[in-house]
Amino acid sequence: MATSQVVKTLRDGTIRIAGGGGSTLDISLDTGDFSFSEPKSSRVVIRDRSSIAGLRKGDDEVGECSFTVHFREFTDAASSNVYDFIYHRASASAYTSVGSDAFEEFLVDIVYTANASALSGGIHTVTLNKVLLTASFSEGLPDSISVTGEVYGTYAYTNT
Repeated sequence: MATSQVVKTLRDGTIRIAGGGGSTLDISLDTGDFSFSEPKSSRVVIRDRSSIAGLRKGDDEVGECSFTVHFREFTDAASSNVYDFIYHRASASAYTSVGSDAFEEFLVDIVYTANASALSGGIHTVTLNKVLLTASFSEGLPDSISVTGEVYGTYAYTNT
């Protein structure tokens, strides 16, 4: 398969938050600023009398992600929203974490999809596993919620 020549734009992107047991929230009314980083392990420089003689992998580093949504509500007892999903309360209180017993915090997976299939550009997806999300509110025109995440799991990529 040849490299896609279709440049993706924010119109192609979608974000889904997925908890354990099939609970999901498709993000709507976001600003199109999703970003993430996939860090490499820290580095241990091996030296021979001050000269670099080698390089080894050190500790795993924590990845990051972020996106912004337009504010609509802080909580809803009947239907899931961003704040409830992130803070595991109200309509999302029964959702389960994607982390194992070794992870005390409520973790989710983030699935970002860039779908340019209408232009023969394919569907490109990255899943960030075991993400701890936090949110901050900001008043403006319009009001917004900035969501940030720390990635404690793996990154899975697909291209169809």
